[in-house]
Amino acid sequence: MLVPLGIVVALASQREWRDRLREPGPYVAVAVASAVFSPVLAWNAGHDWISFAFQIQHGLGRATGSILRREVDLLGGQMGLVSPILFVMMAVAVGHSIRTALRAQSAPLSSLLSFLSLFVVVFFMYSATRRRVEANWPALAYVPAVLVLVGHARSRRWDRWLNAGLVLAATLTTVTYVNTFVAILPVPATRDPAARASGWGDLAAAVHRASTSAEIASADTGRVVRSSLSAVLWIAANRYQEASELAYHLPGNPETFSLNVGSRPNQYDLWPSFAQRATRGDALLLVVDDVAGTHPAVKGLAPHFRDVRQGALVPLGRDGDLLKNVRIWQLTDWRGTWPERPLRSRP
Repeated sequence: MLVPLGIVVALASQREWRDRLREPGPYVAVAVASAVFSPVLAWNAGHDWISFAFQIQHGLGRATGSILRREVDLLGGQMGLVSPILFVMMAVAVGHSIRTALRAQSAPLSSLLSFLSLFVVVFFMYSATRRRVEANWPALAYVPAVLVLVGHARSRRWDRWLNAGLVLAATLTTVTYVNTFVAILPVPATRDPAARASGWGDLAAAVHRASTSAEIASADTGRVVRSSLSAVLWIAANRYQEASELAYHLPGNPETFSLNVGSRPNQYDLWPSFAQRATRGDALLLVVDDVAGTHPAVKGLAPHFRDVRQGALVPLGRDGDLLKNVRIWQLTDWRGTWPERPLRSRP
């Protein structure tokens, strides 16, 4: 949505560009884009516009924490992703292009691209006053900014800096890729995004051991059937990250559920839940973060099962560097009831 909005703002800023609104091209482009996008619009129209509501709330919700810190984090994230040299050079090229357009009677196409890039950046700077902005969100701004950068007036000094920026960016990219497979950066797992991809195989193996200690796998559905009680054993996690990783790594890729206690809404809320798929007497293996005492998700579900037992503790991390501990809970003999209120503890 930022692309058409940014283009409208740019067109309105210059008389030369406003004349383009009298041509059929912009409207044909809008019609074609709308036709391609129509399945998304049709689905949302039938589901309370949930995708749009989620994104607006996610990026422009109630302000919390330090605005200054969020803005600094946003700036640091952009320099880290684009590389500091290229980031500064793109900012210089975009700024120069906009100043040229505002001072001159004729505005080149590069100025339109610059307005679009700046519009996206300003939007997410505003978003950072409301919520934390992930570093990849403003990536759309760099599509036009790169074009402006390569078309900027060149000099020997400019070329030297550009070459240095390309070398630095290539080096950072290479190190990032290597660090994904082999930990070469002196960064603890809790601060290394690549470490989040580690340990899922170990967790799936622990869940599989728990499920097969007294149960057998059903080959036709991928679910696990309790041989002693002829009841189905389902797999669930509290967060969608664990639920989706288990669905991928477990043998047979079984259907999984995410309870989302204390987390934001996600796709699992739109899919059938345990209560909709299970039958009375079924069991549930639940993976949650290890906390002191009993996890809120387990507390909320305990009255609806006849037996609740604490299972294995599984550390998640990379090369012995601990990211976090998760706990497997075994909830057996479902009573057929479910909490009347959603388990989620925050909107």
